[in-house]
Amino acid sequence: MLVRYFVMAYALSWLVFVPLALDHQGIIDLLPHTRYRASWIELVHALGGFGPLLAAVLVLRWNGTPAQRSWYRAAYASGRMSATSWLLAFSPLGLFALAWVAAMLFAGGIDLHQAFRAQGVVDTTTLAIWVVPLFTYGFGEEAGWRGFALPILHRHRSPLRATLVLGTLWALWHLPLFFYRFAFGAGTAIGFLLGVLSGALLLTALYNRARGAMLATSCWHLTWNLVSTIDKNGFLSAFMSTVVMLVAVVLLIRPGRLSSPHGPVTFPMP
Repeated sequence: MLVRYFVMAYALSWLVFVPLALDHQGIIDLLPHTRYRASWIELVHALGGFGPLLAAVLVLRWNGTPAQRSWYRAAYASGRMSATSWLLAFSPLGLFALAWVAAMLFAGGIDLHQAFRAQGVVDTTTLAIWVVPLFTYGFGEEAGWRGFALPILHRHRSPLRATLVLGTLWALWHLPLFFYRFAFGAGTAIGFLLGVLSGALLLTALYNRARGAMLATSCWHLTWNLVSTIDKNGFLSAFMSTVVMLVAVVLLIRPGRLSSPHGPVTFPMP
């Protein structure tokens, strides 16, 4: 079931990513060269975020039991979220505030209005282009990586080993993006891998602490994407990424914190 899931998740997402990469490389002509081209690329790119979710739904539809499908749907019930889970789910907002204070103290401050303008957030014509991917990746990815794959990996692996396997496959899933979205290079690839693995460690800890409540990881992913792109490649993004990596190092040193006192959440098997 798990191998089939990853093959399907890659295939569904890469049906979007690979044509965009070929278009960017000039091999095919996918989108018209108009002033709306960049906006269309963003919207089409966002569709790839649904791959992990659709793969989970299809695998459960074809191979899952009624109990497994019920368990999967129940993971998104808001009633499963405790006050602590909600707080952790939106913790990137607090991290952003901390980064802003640090910028005021050590970097001469950040012009947030200019940062928002650079991302097109203050322009109503581009606001949707900026917001839509936040939801497709926050909910589309998490419904597959954490909602489906991680609890299956937990059945025969420790939370740390399960996270390293999932984090590596999650990073490789982004491979086509290096041909049209990211700068291609060894340094960028290593930094990206470390960033994804750090995020995977935090999300595993959050998923298990929230006892499999998927709104926790989905809202964290969405909120992180939001705050990390406001000052993209600037002080705020660098500060927040550093904090996340430091927390990930703590989780590596103390892997017991990746789980909860009740143990890791596992997928029900027949």
